[in-house]
Amino acid sequence: MHYHFDDYTFDAANLVLSKHGDSIDIRKNEALLLKLLLERSGSVVSKEASFEHDY
Repeated sequence: MHYHFDDYTFDAANLVLSKHGDSIDIRKNEALLLKLLLERSGSVVSKEASFEHDY
């Protein structure tokens, strides 16, 4: 799944963040956290819920 926000695109399947088509280097744990937050957009995500995922 691809998420689009502002000038950014996040490819959740490949954990790749890009801006205007240029890849942005982020760590795997940052990409996984971004994926979690985007998947649960509109909901409150507790710190505990974020710790339940493997980073």
